[in-house]
Amino acid sequence: MNSIQYLEKEKKDHAKIFYEILELEKVIDKNDLDYNNLVDIFYKILDLLSQHKKHEESLLNEINKGNNEANISKDMILIDPRRISGHIRVIIGAIRSKDKDHIKIALDNDGRMFISKVKEQIFKEEMILDNLLFLHLVN
Repeated sequence: MNSIQYLEKEKKDHAKIFYEILELEKVIDKNDLDYNNLVDIFYKILDLLSQHKKHEESLLNEINKGNNEANISKDMILIDPRRISGHIRVIIGAIRSKDKDHIKIALDNDGRMFISKVKEQIFKEEMILDNLLFLHLVN
């Protein structure tokens, strides 16, 4: 895979993650909790984030291979697991409890923080990817 293909893959990953994040927001905003839908969406997001991390590592290797202009570090493009792992633990704990009140509180607090941090990272990565694409097109 060449650099452009990696960049395109990253953008597709972001779109999938962002779509599921929006679906999670809908679950959080509803008065009645749809437990099964929540479980499906939340674990799908975690799976997408895990797959995305692998793609990003491949992208970083490709970009930094002999390209001194880009010089992208892991800190710039990979989401720091410490920023979201606490929120993930709280949400998973609430889901496992199956207590709707507990789940609603966890989603309203940790769910919204998780969403905010993932969105923030996606926007940051999109800016970096757009700059990389520009550099590639100019050179």
